[in-house]
Amino acid sequence: MKKKVFAVVVILLIVGGGVFLHFLPDISRNYLEKHSNELLGRKLTLKALYFNYFKGEITADTLVLFEPNEKQVFVSFDRLFVDIELKKLLKKEFYFSAIDIQKPNFKVVQRGKQFNFSDIIKRLKEKKKTSEKARITKYSIENLKITDGYFRYRDDIYDREYITNDLDLELPAISWDTQTAKTDFVFDFEHGGHVESKLNLDLESAKYRLELKARDFVLDILTPYLKELMAINAMQGLFGGQLQVEGELEHLANLEINGKGEFKEFHVQDKQNRVPIKFEELTFAIESFDIENLTFYLDSLILKKPEVLLDLYAKGGSNLKELFAFNYVPQKDTSKFLFKKGVDTLTVRRSFVLKTKLLEAQEGKMLFNNYRGGKNLTYRLDSVEIHSEKVNYHSPELRGDLSFWVENGGKVVSKVYYNLNSKVYDLNLELEDFLINQFTPYLKDRLNFTALDGKLTNKVHMAGDLDEPLTFTLSGFNQLDQLSLKDEENVEILSFKQLSTLIDSIDTKNSLCYLQSLEINEPYLKFELFQDRNTYTTLIKEKTKKAQGTKSEEKQLGQRYSTPEKEREKGGPSPPTQEEVFAEERNPLKYLVKDLKINQAILLFYDFTLGELFKYRLDHLNISGKNIAYNNEYNQFNIESNLNQKGHIEARLDLNPNNYPDMRLVYDIYDMDMTDFNPYSVYYTGYPIEEGVYRHESKNRVTSHFLNSGNEIVMRDIKLGNKQKENAEFNLPWKFAISVLRDVEGNVNVSLPVEGNLDDPDFQLGKVVWQAIQNLVTKAVEAPARFLAETFGLSEEKVRFIAFDYLQERPNAEQTKTLDIIAQILDTREGIEVKFNQETDVEEERNRLMIFEAKKRYYIRKNHLDKDVVLLSVDVDKINSIDDDDKKFRRYLFWETETYADETPLIEQCRLLVGDEFADEAVNSIVDSRNKYIDNYLNNIKNIPKNRFVVENVDLKKVDVKGKKVPGFEVTYGAIE
Repeated sequence: MKKKVFAVVVILLIVGGGVFLHFLPDISRNYLEKHSNELLGRKLTLKALYFNYFKGEITADTLVLFEPNEKQVFVSFDRLFVDIELKKLLKKEFYFSAIDIQKPNFKVVQRGKQFNFSDIIKRLKEKKKTSEKARITKYSIENLKITDGYFRYRDDIYDREYITNDLDLELPAISWDTQTAKTDFVFDFEHGGHVESKLNLDLESAKYRLELKARDFVLDILTPYLKELMAINAMQGLFGGQLQVEGELEHLANLEINGKGEFKEFHVQDKQNRVPIKFEELTFAIESFDIENLTFYLDSLILKKPEVLLDLYAKGGSNLKELFAFNYVPQKDTSKFLFKKGVDTLTVRRSFVLKTKLLEAQEGKMLFNNYRGGKNLTYRLDSVEIHSEKVNYHSPELRGDLSFWVENGGKVVSKVYYNLNSKVYDLNLELEDFLINQFTPYLKDRLNFTALDGKLTNKVHMAGDLDEPLTFTLSGFNQLDQLSLKDEENVEILSFKQLSTLIDSIDTKNSLCYLQSLEINEPYLKFELFQDRNTYTTLIKEKTKKAQGTKSEEKQLGQRYSTPEKEREKGGPSPPTQEEVFAEERNPLKYLVKDLKINQAILLFYDFTLGELFKYRLDHLNISGKNIAYNNEYNQFNIESNLNQKGHIEARLDLNPNNYPDMRLVYDIYDMDMTDFNPYSVYYTGYPIEEGVYRHESKNRVTSHFLNSGNEIVMRDIKLGNKQKENAEFNLPWKFAISVLRDVEGNVNVSLPVEGNLDDPDFQLGKVVWQAIQNLVTKAVEAPARFLAETFGLSEEKVRFIAFDYLQERPNAEQTKTLDIIAQILDTREGIEVKFNQETDVEEERNRLMIFEAKKRYYIRKNHLDKDVVLLSVDVDKINSIDDDDKKFRRYLFWETETYADETPLIEQCRLLVGDEFADEAVNSIVDSRNKYIDNYLNNIKNIPKNRFVVENVDLKKVDVKGKKVPGFEVTYGAIE
């Protein structure tokens, strides 16, 4: 009986237990749904729950856990499968051989530091505190899988939502007594991007290692967080790569990252909605990140088609400086930091440091706007290529290659070495067709001009120290082509076809400048002279008072730049003052130019100070020199040029490089048309030049500041016009003087020695030359006969007085020769007027005439000639040969005058015979004949115009000059009035 009862009981227990186990899933499901608020504080629904008691498998379908409002879903999944070891469960060990969650749906919402699951965590912690005894829960999980998961994260602070689809996760194993946990997960961002990862977590130390693969990750998702670090409105682009991250969950900033990745189609939008940074692709390989110090170490950083917009602000700073000024507020634990919303709340600014073994930029572009100094300048760089190795990477040395095209004109290629510690640099720079008009806005701060054009090409090597910017070495080749400078009226005042220099070495520290060659081809220079200015003084702007900065700007400058006074206040070394700097002895410049050439230059000179414009042109101007050096005794320069397309100059200039006033200058100017200088001639002398060819040979030497100059000037065929200016600067009878100074060929030859002490303030070369010319002209004007006599190889007396014999009416051959010379003077010298002033002792002439007439009458009677007979020269000679005491002659006089010779003088007897009236008429006739003959000879025989000479009719009373030995003409030379 007892056995039957026991069997029945057992059967009932088995049946009852079976029934209980059969309904246990439903009971459990109902319990969880009814008591979910007590357990979790949330509403929970579960469609079905299945237990496999033999295998230890639990399956739950369609689990949904709601938010506290019981309307929105917090987490859900389609199916949960758990395989648990029942034997170990009896030992209070939870061993899960498999956990499989299918299509889970998670929704996480963050509001500041609170999450939508914070209440669950708090509730679980409170229950743990109320337990009587802490127990160690033993667990082990293997093969944890999540498939086709859906995760939604919402950040209410930034009003952003992030969704991942197709989330797959695998956790191979984790247990209570193991130190590490490993998991793999894969998901797609609905916003864009695919992520795969492997996570190794040390559960005790909370250290982790994460291997992350990403593809086409849309970066816009990071914009809200980057706004806390950078002054941006948006960031767009795609990210892909493989990264390894190691760190600690408790110290998020203390992590190490390495790997490689790439950004594509990237751009950043600043606060003004502009795009300062953009690139097609950026690839990088990370060595490590120092997040705490914002220092990033890369193996490589390669940019493809980057585009940069750089603005230099008028008040200082730039858009990129603002963009990359990282901001954060550190916590007590400096290994952590908390990002806050709003830049205004940030109190600390720190810039990041990038260090990379390899930096490259390919096919880049840059737009550079300069708003400083009141400017609004734009430069565009294209085809930017950068290559640099070990940029700021465990070494102060920086090396790199940079090249780009300037859209405004030109290509730049450079190789740079720079030491960040010593600030020493080494630069190889190449420019190709670089348009210098890009410097125009900067030069306009100092110069008045409308345009500056030209192309610069060079290949130079430069080295120096940034702490001493004016100290450097330079070598290489420079060439400037097609330079053109136009003044404010848009007139070209300076140009050349090409300037080239081949530099052996320039060393500013040691004051060295060695040039292999310096050549300028076809330079053009226009120089205009006005009363108060000239072309190049007008070109230079007047200095203006520098505007004072604001107090904030002055404070910033005061923080950046020290002064001697500030250094002394600090007790530190006192830097030299400005006066002390300029008082320092400077090394003299040591220079060498092996080959100097200026080829085919053109110089235009305009002088507006004279009343009449003076224009002059020098063309085909060539200047050359060899081995021009600081230690030569003299540096020699050869110069030649055309003068106003007619004349020519050849010169040699020797300069003492150690004493520049010491020099030797030899030049020869020839075939120069003097009419070109009419404005100067009229201004200074009052006379225009109608004809004339100029030659000037000059030898000059300056020794110990003393000038010794010898000048030989020849003015050929010079002819002055009528006077045009009465009150000229040098009011002298220039026309007359030039006529006097002509040689037999009609040229003016002037020997003009000039000497003087250049240190004498009263010595001015131009003044001395003009004074010497004035002295020469004055002498010519005051003593023209002397100059004329010397010209024709005669004595001065010869051209000043033509002597006649008493009673001589016509000039003899010698006197005619003198008249011929005077005629030649008048014919070849247009500015001279000659006056013939006849002088004679009238009484002597009258006495001699009466004696001759008495002898003549005696001769006619003696030879029984008719009293009106025309005497021949032989007769005259015979008459003159009759002695005054001839007895027959005296007897003739006795009979004719009835006077005794012994009692009456001869002249009285002759007067009684001839008569006073006859004598006076005869003398006047002789004097008049002389005047008429000279007048007729010069005018009719020599064709001298009447207005060029004057022969005065003699008034016997006025020309009566007692004591004159012989009669004749006093010849005076004067200027034509």
